[in-house]
Amino acid sequence: MVRQWQELFFEERYSFTTMHNPDFIKICDGYGIVAEKISTRSQLTEGIQTMLEHNGPYVLEVICEKFENVFPMIATGASVSEVRLS
Repeated sequence: MVRQWQELFFEERYSFTTMHNPDFIKICDGYGIVAEKISTRSQLTEGIQTMLEHNGPYVLEVICEKFENVFPMIATGASVSEVRLS
């Protein structure tokens, strides 16, 4: 999301946005939290449905393309009523 902010609000001045995520599934396992990792769009609907039907904590890690933006979002200084959907 940092890269997204740099793209949308700071004229694509990218700085220090290379991310190396930890293994969220292992972290969840250590805390006894059910977790699933999704890496393709075809898995998304089923993954969301499984998450919503689960009783208790659940982490759904969704892998996105490097240059794909994440919405909805709220810009700095904006109110919730000004949420950006694209």
